[in-house]
Amino acid sequence: MNHLIKSKIEIGGKEFPLKLSKEEVKKVKLIEGELATKIKTFQQNYGNISMQDCLTMICIEQAFTIQHNKDSQEAVDKVLDQVEEALTK
Repeated sequence: MNHLIKSKIEIGGKEFPLKLSKEEVKKVKLIEGELATKIKTFQQNYGNISMQDCLTMICIEQAFTIQHNKDSQEAVDKVLDQVEEALTK
């Protein structure tokens, strides 16, 4: 049985409770550090930017990354389909 551990993540000075597996706890700490770095970078680059604006910009950045990865995967899948089709002829 997969036991969940009570944990938390801090984002922008706020803590959020989570229930995670042991593996996920390690990942959450990495994510927490990455988010803190991104927030700090946005605050340094844009001066008096609010925390909400920082988090919004991080969401937009992540959405672009997800879309790019999706587009890249679709392109790879298309090439693999073409190779498979060519090999079956």
